[in-house]
Amino acid sequence: MAQYSTHPGAADALAAALAELGPMTQTIKPPDTAVSRYVGRVPDILLDLWTGTGVGDLRDGTLRLCLPLELAPQIADLFRGDPDFGFPRDVEDHRPVIAADGTPTRRDTDVHAVAHTVFGDLFLWSERHGLMHVNIVQGLIEAPFLFAPDAAPHPDDATINLILRTDPFLLDMDDRDMQPMHGRALEKFGPLRRMFIYAPGPAATHDPIPTVDALFPHTFPEWLEERIRSKRWFLSDMSTQRFDVRPIGLRPEATR
Repeated sequence: MAQYSTHPGAADALAAALAELGPMTQTIKPPDTAVSRYVGRVPDILLDLWTGTGVGDLRDGTLRLCLPLELAPQIADLFRGDPDFGFPRDVEDHRPVIAADGTPTRRDTDVHAVAHTVFGDLFLWSERHGLMHVNIVQGLIEAPFLFAPDAAPHPDDATINLILRTDPFLLDMDDRDMQPMHGRALEKFGPLRRMFIYAPGPAATHDPIPTVDALFPHTFPEWLEERIRSKRWFLSDMSTQRFDVRPIGLRPEATR
């Protein structure tokens, strides 16, 4: 089995995180071809995780690791044409995707989904800007190291400390009374299958504060596809409390 990361201490830190945050459940081991296509596109320690352990659920099911290909069409739709996260028509991608027949195909984005919560918030990795977080209800996309590139940690450290060991607050979702909903959702619906979420209401609604009564289990890729196409998305900078730095991509059909 190939070891991709050469970052000092990364392998031990990953092992410690898995021991603390695991065991991983609903695990699948991707084939080598599914991993190799992301060499140089996501942190090396993620490749080691995928080949050594796989992808699945950690932290009692609240953090759901995925392969980028599982949400690739949706992420491409979100960032298509964006100046920081997509490839405008007049800008060529210097590393196109290689199709199954060996021909290069143009990419719409260099952002990859690597994890999501049980409510659909996303952890993404940008090849240009590193770690990103998506608030699926409010339509806010945070890319902290786009605004502060000198503060960016090593990609392997970011993966372990900011994704696997992320603040538990980011893994739950509050209701209108500012109370976390995961425990009640689990009691009401039971555990979720892979690539499912407790959807915080119909995807095409724009209610920024969901309730437990509005939750329902749903396949994530389908819900996310409709959410992306019906919602206006904004780049945000939480460090300066700017929640609408600029719109993401071009979505003339979305109203909010």
